[in-house]
Amino acid sequence: MKKSTTRAAKDVEALGKVLFALADVDEKQRGWIIAAAVSKLGIAAPTINSTPVAGAVNQINSRAVVSGRPGSREHAKEHGKNFVCWKNAPTDVLRAAVLGYYLTHFRNNGSYKPPDLTAMNNEAAGMTVNNMTRAMENATRKNRYFVAIGNKSEKKITAYGEAVVEALPDMVAVAAVKKAGPPRKRRKL
Repeated sequence: MKKSTTRAAKDVEALGKVLFALADVDEKQRGWIIAAAVSKLGIAAPTINSTPVAGAVNQINSRAVVSGRPGSREHAKEHGKNFVCWKNAPTDVLRAAVLGYYLTHFRNNGSYKPPDLTAMNNEAAGMTVNNMTRAMENATRKNRYFVAIGNKSEKKITAYGEAVVEALPDMVAVAAVKKAGPPRKRRKL
């Protein structure tokens, strides 16, 4: 009995901390913060006895967060903007990888060139990538997120690149994937 009481006390204490942190935030922002936290944690929208809680995550009252498991096909099919926003890639190289992943998995486009990624980025209203060609080259040569096929400018995402994108937006998980890394190429002597 004591363990459940201790657990309940911890839950109440955690709820108190959350409510205190959100006390000075306006109602709209509060809903967005809670929706983003729910999305980040990958849990279902909060409900009590299957009745939605006021301000729960849904397609109407949330920005860039829609119902469905984050990173899932349902989430991304809403629009590429949701996927790109949720992945929140901090660098041009990672943005290129996210766009390549989206084109491969949700648009059934197995290979692409820099103009294809730029067009997808514009459609998704993503952050500006000043030089997509350079970003793709760095993603290919330095990071091994893409591999060249056919002519040099046409690329497709590697399994390693997919693993990195799937780990986003959690940068700790990205670091773990990068640490495991792709197998290194042996240089011929």
